[in-house]
Amino acid sequence: MSITTWSPLRELETLRERMDKLFAEMNGMPMLAFEPSSLALDVQETDEAVVVTASVPGFKPDDLTVEINKGVLTIRGESKAEREEKKGAWRLQERRFGSVQRAITLPAAVYDDEAKATLADGVLTVTIPKSDRTPTRRIDIEKQ
Repeated sequence: MSITTWSPLRELETLRERMDKLFAEMNGMPMLAFEPSSLALDVQETDEAVVVTASVPGFKPDDLTVEINKGVLTIRGESKAEREEKKGAWRLQERRFGSVQRAITLPAAVYDDEAKATLADGVLTVTIPKSDRTPTRRIDIEKQ
């Protein structure tokens, strides 16, 4: 006989997944493969650059958009449903379409026009060279 530990948090997560599926089915909406905030990121700052790594399994380069605007990096992805019609009925179909989006404030001033992005094995890597510009500006105080 083996002993397993019981975790109430695991039970709540299972309940949440079941409720999400129930509500989606009641609304006639397909289940999304990804929640809008489910894009997992790693942000690393080196001496030369800010490197952001995101897990985007199943996405193609054309499905992704990477933007930098005023020190905020935004990654968006949209996975489209690919249906292949065959004779017979579906017994199980869990792969759906969906979208992900994540925006983060970059930890340093960067040269956004020199950013590079690569996608390999479901991992998006965005490398943005750090700027030597000082993002802060001193404001003199006038005496009245």
